[in-house]
Formats: sequence, structure tokens, C-alpha cells
Amino acid sequence: MKTLANHLPYGQAAMRTALNNLHRAGHLRRGREHVQGSGSARWVTRTWFSRTARGDTWWTAYVRGDVPETGRDAPPEEPPPRPTRSRALLLLTALGRTAPSLALSAAECDRLAPDVERWFERGATEDTLLHALTAGLPTPVHSPAALLRRRLTDKLPPPPPPPANRPVLRLIECAKCGTPGRPEALPGGFCTPCSGARPGQDEWASPDGVLMAVEVTSKDRDADRRDRQEKPRAYAYADIPVYLLVDRDNDTVVVHSSPENGVYQNRRPYHYGATVRLPAPVTITLETERLKDYA
Repeated sequence: MKTLANHLPYGQAAMRTALNNLHRAGHLRRGREHVQGSGSARWVTRTWFSRTARGDTWWTAYVRGDVPETGRDAPPEEPPPRPTRSRALLLLTALGRTAPSLALSAAECDRLAPDVERWFERGATEDTLLHALTAGLPTPVHSPAALLRRRLTDKLPPPPPPPANRPVLRLIECAKCGTPGRPEALPGGFCTPCSGARPGQDEWASPDGVLMAVEVTSKDRDADRRDRQEKPRAYAYADIPVYLLVDRDNDTVVVHSSPENGVYQNRRPYHYGATVRLPAPVTITLETERLKDYA
């Protein structure tokens, strides 16, 4: 923000308003990205900009890594015109040229097309299908349609395995308070408290199952506002039972618990080296002796 204000004839407040408006319009998101190929768990802060206004669905796909880096701002291409006949019908219609004894009528092609489509949905190619349908044919073929239906059913390949879980590449942060989260939980780039949404509205994403949020203070002028004020309010408002803050400025570990009406009722600091017993439902013990190395 300060760098932009130094290069443009506007103050920091005006720049912050402009960037927030770009967030709401779908042009901008801030977050963190894992440095791939570094051999470490290092994350860097990123600001992503799109010339085209994007909705939350597109940003969710981008965070997952489903949007290619190159050409992601290009206007969407027009879909190719749909063929007058499907792949399944084309294959069945031409089958008689490959195996004359399997020539089919138009009505028989229409009835068998859904069975062929299931093969394509499971990753089969035309060559695979032709081999399965034409290899080892009996002589003579009395009922081509019945024979093909039997083979399409009996030889149907298994469904493809589900895609392997990919590592998280990116996290979106709230444009106002910097709270990280999934894109679904930050509609328009803003968390629930900052956007003014309330539980029960469409913009609300339930944090069910989250037991604890952990933050480490940043070395910047906004750390006090963001990490010690706004994030505790956001996590407490979301009813996350425990918020653990590693405060590098004060060499302490601060445990917040018992959220109620957007405020943690209990706040307890521990100096580096202390044994920290986290309250229910986390109920684990942390040894913080090693944090003295970073004091």
C-alpha cells in the first residue's frame, strides 16, 4: 500500500479503497503461495490480478491450481460447434464398415449409443471400443444389436480412480484483516466479519470441525491490528474454540479460548520456554523451549 502511494498521486487511504473495490469486482485477490521446487515448506505473500472480472468459482479453481498460469486472463474461447451426431453414434454407424456382420439400423444405433457413451465416460478410446466389439466374432452373427449390447455390458471397463489429493498451493486472505481461508469462506475476497455477513446467509461458510487457528505475528506495522485485534475477532465470531498466537514481538505464546459473541473470553500469554496446555477441545501440551532460538 505504501509503495503504491509513493508511486501514484493518491494517499494510502485512497489506494486501500481502490484495492478493496477491485476485490469486490473480482479483479484482485491477496494470499499466500507455496514455493514449489524449493524443497521446503516456504510460503510467500502474493497479490493476484485478473484483467477480467472473475467470480468466486473461478478464484476457487485458481487457488486449487485448476486454472493454467499462461493465458488465464485471455477471454474465454467460444465453444466449438457441437457435432450433429455424438461420438457414440458415429462409431456405431461406421461399425458395419469395419465388421460387415455388425451393420446396424438407425434405430439400433440410437438404442446402443448410451451404452457406448458410458465407455467414453470411463476413458475408453474408439480403438479400444472397436477391439472389444469386433474381436472374436462368432460365425454367423444372428443379432448384431443383441451381441453388441452384451459385449458393451460385460466388457465395460471399471471407472477411473479418483484423482490423488494435491498439495495446497495457494491460500486466499481477507482483503481487510488478512485472515486466511478457503475461497468459499471469503466471498468477494472478504471474511464474514469484514463483509458484514452473518451466519445463515449465503455468504457464510461454516467452520464446523475446526478446533484451533494458529497465527505467527508478522514483522510489519499492521501486525498489532491484524494479528492481535482483527483476527481474534474473526476467529471468535466463527466460533473456533482456540486461537493460538505466536507473538514474535513480545516473545510469548498467547492462547485465546471460550469464544462468545465474537470475543474470546479467556486470553493467557506464556513466555517462550513455558509448557503450554491447550484447553478443550484441543487438549494437547506444547513445549515452547525451542522458540527461544527465534527470540
